[in-house]
Amino acid sequence: MGKNVKMGKVVYLYAFTLVELLVVIAIIGILIALLLPAVQAAREAARRMQCSNNLKQLGLALHTYYDAHKALPPGCLIPGNVLTANGFPTTSQRNGDHCVTGAYPDCTPWNMIGWPAFLLPYVEATSLYSLVDFNSAAFLPVDIPGDYDTADLKAHTSTYETNGIYAVNEEAARNAPTVFKCPSAAVPGIKNTVKDYSGNAMSRVLTRAADGTETWSATVNPDRYYGQGGNTGLFNRASGYTLGDIADGTSNTLAFLEAHSQRPLVTTSGKSFNPFFWVHHQGQGLIMTDSGAVEYHINAKNDDDGGTRTAYSTHTGGINVGVADGSVQFLSQTVSHYYVYRALMTKAGGESVSIP
Repeated sequence: MGKNVKMGKVVYLYAFTLVELLVVIAIIGILIALLLPAVQAAREAARRMQCSNNLKQLGLALHTYYDAHKALPPGCLIPGNVLTANGFPTTSQRNGDHCVTGAYPDCTPWNMIGWPAFLLPYVEATSLYSLVDFNSAAFLPVDIPGDYDTADLKAHTSTYETNGIYAVNEEAARNAPTVFKCPSAAVPGIKNTVKDYSGNAMSRVLTRAADGTETWSATVNPDRYYGQGGNTGLFNRASGYTLGDIADGTSNTLAFLEAHSQRPLVTTSGKSFNPFFWVHHQGQGLIMTDSGAVEYHINAKNDDDGGTRTAYSTHTGGINVGVADGSVQFLSQTVSHYYVYRALMTKAGGESVSIP
């Protein structure tokens, strides 16, 4: 305590002691610690709502596309100058530009153009759509995980940084609209070159014999089949399903699922899993529930191969999904993989399952 004399009066000045100051600071720290989780939760709720709105916009775009074309967009298409016939590439076409040499006996081409490009006019991105040359190969501006080494990617390396000139489809590939990005997702690689949503490609189908024996169908990679044969979802190579093909009902069938471009605990962390509209196989923009004996559970921290096909988000407890009827739901990661998730991914599996 000190004092000051002014105009004949004694004025006492009081000050905090060190202990009192420390107590005040500690109380403020505790209040901040208590409020911070609430603030973070509010921010995540807002991001999750924006993510849900993105899927709503994609669902509306899907139906607007359907009204215009009387069919759903393909999961991916081979550009005309890459493969002119509806079949597998010839031996001469199996090169670094269009497929991974020797990876499969009947190799699927690289540089296919995926479903996001076809929806651009219906998400207020007509100007970007006009930049896409559907007769030329898609462009890959980022590295991806898997068996693709530097030699494989040499044909897809950016030219813009080196000579200031965009390659065909490069500018479009580098400018994904925000409707394809979840605000909660990390941004690996180059900004605006990846997306966080994928189309429903495939699931197993359950059949029960008269004695109750259950049999699950095998899954096949959707890119290995040209057209609709063998695929149970809504998107695959050169598909063009109608709403009439969704025998299970549009309200019981998923169209889009979250598939963030970067998953945790993978051996190639930091690389993109989900390029904007460049497609080589089902790992780019197409989701599966299973592949062979491997099950792809929602939000599972898979390895590189499984990670590319797994529905994944950073939202607590599950993922946002766009339903084929245009609605958006939140699907818990704890739903039964066998009987619910698989059923929601089949368009004509004969199941009677709705989103819990």
